[in-house]
Amino acid sequence: MIVTMKSLVHTIRPWFAVTSLRVFITLSLAILGSMLLLAVIEIRDSRFQMADLLEQSATEMAIRVSKSVTPTVWDVFKRSTNRHYSESFAAGVLDSELAASFALSIHVYASLGSILMAREKLPDGSIHSVSQADTMVTKPMRRGLVRLPIHAGVMTIGHIEVYYTDKYQQQRIATRTYQVLALYSAFTALMLGLLFFLRKSSLARQQIQLSLEQLQLAQEQLVQSEKMASLGNLVAGLAHEVNTPLGIALTSSTASLERTQALQKEIEQNTLSRSALDNYLNTMVESSLMAERGLLRAADLVGHFKQISVDQNVEEIREIDLLEYVEEVISTLSYELRKAGCHYSVEGEKNIRIKTIPGTLAQIITNLTNNALLHAFEGRTDKSLQFHVKRLNNQHVQLGVRDNGKGMDESALAQIYEPFFTTKRGAGGSGLGMHIVFNLVTNQLKGHIQVESEPGKGTYVEINFPTNLKAK
Repeated sequence: MIVTMKSLVHTIRPWFAVTSLRVFITLSLAILGSMLLLAVIEIRDSRFQMADLLEQSATEMAIRVSKSVTPTVWDVFKRSTNRHYSESFAAGVLDSELAASFALSIHVYASLGSILMAREKLPDGSIHSVSQADTMVTKPMRRGLVRLPIHAGVMTIGHIEVYYTDKYQQQRIATRTYQVLALYSAFTALMLGLLFFLRKSSLARQQIQLSLEQLQLAQEQLVQSEKMASLGNLVAGLAHEVNTPLGIALTSSTASLERTQALQKEIEQNTLSRSALDNYLNTMVESSLMAERGLLRAADLVGHFKQISVDQNVEEIREIDLLEYVEEVISTLSYELRKAGCHYSVEGEKNIRIKTIPGTLAQIITNLTNNALLHAFEGRTDKSLQFHVKRLNNQHVQLGVRDNGKGMDESALAQIYEPFFTTKRGAGGSGLGMHIVFNLVTNQLKGHIQVESEPGKGTYVEINFPTNLKAK
């Protein structure tokens, strides 16, 4: 049943999306043609109903006459000496029936076909007797005839004929025609008006859909721009961070080379002493350890950068250790944080394994960090940024970010997620950082974000999201 209803909706939906002018004109003409056809049918049916009603009324009239003027009465006024009374009685019965506007004449025939009595109503309303049907003045006005036999027991002793006309019903027919035309005209106007508004709403909906698609495209481009900007900052930070351990490794290697060359000369000159050899070995061990630590640190930084950069460009779900991943992201931002003079810490529960989109999480952490460095610490020397992770339950985890910055008032807090809202217009603020964070949290991580802040008391951002994100 549900599948059938869905199929029906998909079938009729295009008829309610009248965005094409050709479809609109076609539907309008179809409505006009249908309404005209229905009006013609209704008028024709009305005429048929009127004709049936006239015939039924004439039949009822003939029945009433046959019941009122019984065969005994005919016998009486045919053979009795009181014939005048009988004729007057019969004429009165017929004349009373001829008062109906549709009735033209009533004829009473004997069994052999001779007219016993016939009364005709003239156009001026007067009633007179006629001897033959073909002598009737109102003959051109006839529209129908009802013939009813008169029975005496099982014998047919005569019949009654009622001639009627629809001339006096023409006004009613015309009125009914006008009513039908008015009704269908109003209904047609209503249908065309509805179709017109459906077209306007369809065009408006199409325009809104187009605008929404353009907005989504612009948003995706802005997100990509933010990602590229973040990657640029990561590259700059990585270059600075890697430079130090590589410099140490290079210095150690150079010192080791110089000591090795000096040792080689002493061996050639046969002047090498045991103390010099011990000193060389100790120096080599120390230099090797320093070079190893520097190279390991550089390899670790490059590995973090590689994973974070891949995550930001490949939006796929994979399993991560939440605390370790946050530490990796912050390590790639450590140069920016130290450059700004900001102390930072990453704390929380260990071994929280979750399935999520790491690149989205990295983008959120990067945006929150950059947002804090840009807005929170203006005019402050003691800068602190704390990241905290914990498990809420088996289905959700929490990431909290707190700074000790200047905070925000209620007005700024109410607009924090609006695109292009920034308090640093012209000073590096795009107004997209928190807007992108909100969309990433709600749309991609399927989570919830809440921001608490007061002037002079810093800002706390709390993000709750599922531990097992399902693929779309």
